[in-house]
Amino acid sequence: MSIDKRSSPPQRGDNQITTFDQFWLHYLREHADAKTRGLHFTGLVLAIALAVALLAMDAPLYSLLVVPIVPYGFAWAGHFLYEHNNPTTFHYPLWSLISYFRMFRYWLIGRLPAELQRAGIVEAGGKH
Repeated sequence: MSIDKRSSPPQRGDNQITTFDQFWLHYLREHADAKTRGLHFTGLVLAIALAVALLAMDAPLYSLLVVPIVPYGFAWAGHFLYEHNNPTTFHYPLWSLISYFRMFRYWLIGRLPAELQRAGIVEAGGKH
């Protein structure tokens, strides 16, 4: 995998990220390692399954508050274990959440490799 990695995301005050498209490319670069993306996707699928299970069991609605812990736990583990960076959630919470679902959707429909390439991410063997 080759990519120009940044140690910390550009801040809004730096005028480096001013549009969602700029952020999206930065977000993808912060998720360059396929293992990180895999942990993100695993956490999201498990969170959806947990939410469905809680609703099916007629659990109290407040029990759904634990659901976000699952994907964020998996995602943050990927950042600390593989990417060695801070999750973008800390700097851009709304854009990060939107990008999380966008990355998952693009992976499901097969569009993620093209987006990774657009962000300058090239992995060994061409795998994304």
